[in-house]
Amino acid sequence: MNATSQPPPGLSVIMIGRDEESFLTRTLPPLQQAADEIIFVDTGSSDRTPLLAADAGATVLERPWDDDFSAPKNLALQQAHYRWVLNVDCDEELLIEPHTATFLKEHTERVDIPAAIITIENITRDRRIIPQESMRLFRNDTRIRFDKPIHENVCDAVYESWPTVEIPKEPLRLRHHGYSSGDTKGKMERNIRILKRWVEQDPNTLFGHHKLGMNLSHTGQSKEALHHLEHAFELANNESDKGSIAILGDLLHTYLTLLLEQGMTDRAEAVKKTVESWK
Repeated sequence: MNATSQPPPGLSVIMIGRDEESFLTRTLPPLQQAADEIIFVDTGSSDRTPLLAADAGATVLERPWDDDFSAPKNLALQQAHYRWVLNVDCDEELLIEPHTATFLKEHTERVDIPAAIITIENITRDRRIIPQESMRLFRNDTRIRFDKPIHENVCDAVYESWPTVEIPKEPLRLRHHGYSSGDTKGKMERNIRILKRWVEQDPNTLFGHHKLGMNLSHTGQSKEALHHLEHAFELANNESDKGSIAILGDLLHTYLTLLLEQGMTDRAEAVKKTVESWK
């Protein structure tokens, strides 16, 4: 679908996954209710994941896993037929509420905005709900594609092509169950592996160094984490338009917290002074 033509109104759900059958029995039924189509890219399952997706009516594609989350999601996008796209992970459950059907019918006819921000409800191991906002709902447009090997999103593409459009927040919720079950240690190790490769290939990726520092910090590798957070901070310091750095607040909080935890108070004060000089 090219950038000037309009797909028919409706919702295409895109998903990627490998060995996710334990989640799909919960996550596929509400998507069947809400979506006009589901595009599922399997990245090498050895369980019933592709079969469950096919039984739910999804179009199932296969792509070998190569440590890149954007590539299979962009493959799914290429197959989407409807005007709006909802990006859903296998461990996320779309909450069907009284307003959901009406909202989706009206929203998926829109052409005046490129995307919308929805709520992700992260369920912790102790069953607390930690909400976050995420640009998961967006138009089916070739200008909108995923561009990172991990922590992939379409935000950069949207803001690059529609720099002045205000992206609305909409009443759609995905409940994320991945933190309450599953192999979180294995996923963290995988994430660190991908992030290390990314920053080696692109030493000037502020986002990559920030996320690698966060992941290393969570696994107790504080010295290496500080190295990457320091690098991310210096990259941010060299940016002329610091207001365009969406993760700047998170970066500063993570970096300063770790400096103080390591007793590096002088460096923390120097960082604060540098930040003050930006104003």
